[in-house]
Amino acid sequence: MADSKVQPDLVELSDDFPFTGDVSGTVADGSITDVKVSDMAASKLTGALPAVSGAALTGLAATYTKSASDPATNTNPTLGALWVNQVSGETYVCTDATTDANVWTNVGPGTGDVIPWYYGGSSYGFMTGTSGDNSINKFNFASSGAATDFGDLAGATGYIKSGHSDKDNSYGYNCGGYPAINVIARFSMVSQGTSNDVGNLRQVTSDAASATSNTHAYVIGHGWNGMPAGTDGTFIDKFAFAASVNSSGWGSLMTAQYNSGNGQTNGDASYGYLSGGSPLTDSIQKINLNSAETSTEIVATLTQARHSAAGNSSSTHGYTSGGHNGSGLSRIDKFSFATDSDATNVGDMQIAIHQRGGSSSLAHGYIAGGLGHHATIERFSFASDGDSAGIGNLAQGLTGPGGTQV
Repeated sequence: MADSKVQPDLVELSDDFPFTGDVSGTVADGSITDVKVSDMAASKLTGALPAVSGAALTGLAATYTKSASDPATNTNPTLGALWVNQVSGETYVCTDATTDANVWTNVGPGTGDVIPWYYGGSSYGFMTGTSGDNSINKFNFASSGAATDFGDLAGATGYIKSGHSDKDNSYGYNCGGYPAINVIARFSMVSQGTSNDVGNLRQVTSDAASATSNTHAYVIGHGWNGMPAGTDGTFIDKFAFAASVNSSGWGSLMTAQYNSGNGQTNGDASYGYLSGGSPLTDSIQKINLNSAETSTEIVATLTQARHSAAGNSSSTHGYTSGGHNGSGLSRIDKFSFATDSDATNVGDMQIAIHQRGGSSSLAHGYIAGGLGHHATIERFSFASDGDSAGIGNLAQGLTGPGGTQV
């Protein structure tokens, strides 16, 4: 049938109507159903096509998003999704689509992946400061061996304990120290050098516990009962890594706890913990890091009351090692972040001592130094319970050092 035989006002075509020419004009609504058009070659479609929802398209290798910003770890796409930042030109592909823990790998002209924040370090641990010595010690997570003297604190101070990591910018922080000071000191974890005074706490302190998020540091409680008059043992301070500023108040502890130890931080940095302390206690207090509160919860207990312990954190558990309750302790306690259940004893340190510092990698807890300027570095596994093992020595023995990691 010639093309001229098909009129502009075509209403209906029979299922068995044979022809080999072209069809043009207007087709009445409903006259051609899905089953009447099949296996049509793309070359036969010409002219303007109607709007089609992207949800109706199949066969695409990956979704594609254009945005004025980078993707986030909680964007939650499908694996292989593409994301282009139209402002910076950076291009990312989702290489891990774990819910709220996405990994976006940068495949564009710049550098820097978008990955979930985690507390532990991947490369190095640091132990900083002791009475009469201002050294910064650095040791390698990848291999056993002695630490190196990596730099100096601006002033010689000990019993720091409150150490923090701004891993995004490779800075470590120490807060307070003995004799009681209110200094916030920052040092580079990449370039060897001397720390700088970048701010002040609201009050003098030493032996404070610490918690850390990817943007802020939290200083919790303070040192011994002989602190200057007017100091508050329930105080919690917070300061931002992004600017050199003084700290501000962030709630209060349930009860004043002195000499608690390093403190712990859970996997998504929503809560911080401090365990034990003076007056002698076995309590584990929990601090909300997302919203300031006037009090915190006592959520669990250690297996043994103690003060001046070392603290470590895996993604799922907190660890409290050593301490003192009349004599030095070697016990390593472990408690769950998810259940707020009491701690269990999962191993022992090589030496029974207190005033040790704690540092955490993704796979291990590290404890070093101790009262009397001990130099031993010990390590224990997060994956399996057991005793710690000696892996090397600090460049200088340290008492009450601040521990951190990158």
